[in-house]
Amino acid sequence: MIPSTRIRISSVSRAIESVIIPALGDDQPFALEQARLLLGHLAVLQVQDPWSAQFERLDNLLLREFARDLEGAAHGGPATTSAVGQLRSLLAEPVPLTLPEVRAAHSALGAAIRDVIRAVGEDGGDETFRTTALITIRHERAAADRYRAYFAAMGYEGPDSPLPDLPDLISGMQDSLERSG
Repeated sequence: MIPSTRIRISSVSRAIESVIIPALGDDQPFALEQARLLLGHLAVLQVQDPWSAQFERLDNLLLREFARDLEGAAHGGPATTSAVGQLRSLLAEPVPLTLPEVRAAHSALGAAIRDVIRAVGEDGGDETFRTTALITIRHERAAADRYRAYFAAMGYEGPDSPLPDLPDLISGMQDSLERSG
């Protein structure tokens, strides 16, 4: 049997904490700092592990929603028309299933969204620019909140942060998708 990711992370953490850090001693401040940083990252991975695949899949679906909103709003000259055509062809592809497919699709879709935004700035006209800017701000604000919540275990958020825990984050992402479509 192959040990689970959680067991492997725990084993590595114990080795760093009980063997490597004591062996470094106080005369190695940079090495100690890096070892403690590794422990912190391993602790975050331990928290995220049960949720990471589902988070990535849902995040990709929400990015597709953003792309569909842009597709419907972006009008303009040849640069915008071409960029929207590329976005449209990506959205016509089936929703990816495996994590490597999700990651590749997410990257391609993000690049296509970037290209639409650039093209609208080039030849989209004032009204299209305003509309797509508002769509982008709305979706990016939600994405920033998702990522802040997903990485809250890093400890960058204050104790009074209104961010949801990971189960509530995942549930909220699912609810958002159900409401939108």
